[in-house]
Order: sequence, then structure tokens, then C-alpha cells
Amino acid sequence: MRGQSSVRAVPPDLGPELMTLPDAPVTADRTTDPTARPTPGGARVFDLPDRLAAKADPALVEVDEQHFAAIAASLEHSVADLTQRLDGVRREPGRGGTGALERDQEIHRLSSRLRLLQRYGVDLCLGRMTFADGSDPVYVG
Repeated sequence: MRGQSSVRAVPPDLGPELMTLPDAPVTADRTTDPTARPTPGGARVFDLPDRLAAKADPALVEVDEQHFAAIAASLEHSVADLTQRLDGVRREPGRGGTGALERDQEIHRLSSRLRLLQRYGVDLCLGRMTFADGSDPVYVG
């Protein structure tokens, strides 16, 4: 391991506020923020209640938001690729015997993988480890 480390799941003491995104629209002062990066539900990951607003300081969360954006882009790319592959396999002409079985198994495998990827978003990242020596954080998940 690289020196001493402290392990924490995103910022400490956030409790369930971080894990459940609000259904209500984002407040006006945060929607005008040019660095706001929405989640699939429309709210920012670090759109915290007023009592925790200091923990959403861009200086503290910018690297995490960049990591979440990379996760979202990777998921989007994977879903698009799987969708294209699944459409291609479904359009293949019917085959008989073992060929039909293999085609059906491939459709089942691709469909399962696609459903799995569509369930998740930035919640694929469970937390991060920050090291005392100041090296880059290691994301878990």
C-alpha cells in the first residue's frame, strides 16, 4: 500500500442525503452554476441540503464530478455498443439446429448485460480511498 491511508466513502458524515437524489427540481442558485453536472434524474450528485452545502464546494468535489462524468460516458458508450450488437444479432437470418440455439443464447447474453448496465449510473462508484501522502485517490466500485 502507498503509505498511510484513510478510507472514506465520498465526503464523511453525509448520511442518506448523498445516496438518495431529490425528486424535486434543483434550486435556482445551483441550476445557474456552470459547473453543475446533472445525474440521470436531473439533480447533481453533490446537490446537498443547505446545512451540508460547504461540502459541495467545487474545490472539494471537482475531481469526483470528473470521475462521475467519466463513469457516465463509459456507461453510455457500453450501452450504445451493446444495443447495436443486439440489434445486429436480432436481424441475422434464422438458422436451424445448433445455429438457432447459439443465436438465441447470444441474444439472451447481450440482453442481460444491457439490462444490467441500464440499472446503474454514478452509483457504480461506492466511494474512494484518499491517501495521507497526497497521491491520487483510488475509487472503489
